[in-house]
Amino acid sequence: MKSTHARPIAAFAVSAATLLALTAASSPAAAQTEQSTAPTTMSPLACGRYNGTAITTYGQRNIRVWEVQCLLNNYSAYPESLNQDSDFGPATLTGVKWLQRCAGIDVDGEVGPDTWHALRTSPC
Repeated sequence: MKSTHARPIAAFAVSAATLLALTAASSPAAAQTEQSTAPTTMSPLACGRYNGTAITTYGQRNIRVWEVQCLLNNYSAYPESLNQDSDFGPATLTGVKWLQRCAGIDVDGEVGPDTWHALRTSPC
């Protein structure tokens, strides 16, 4: 018995192979754009779940705390690695104070507008 589905399946396979070949042969400029915009764990692009400046303090559990933890983890000079658990506990407080000292702003342990700015822009 002859299969009537062989031609459509073969045509689909050829079309899929052609599409893959065209994708692989895309221009180097397109590949460069994809690489330069892909977030990494050590890039501010990897964070970005919160972009405001609301005061964030010890004891809070929310997305702002997660953002603080993520941004602190981006600093290669910071000696600790914070668990990004959204819990503003002792380890996060220590990290915030470290950044405030490094950035030369008031060391109060609260993440307000100046600390948010330092988290996002400081060369610490």
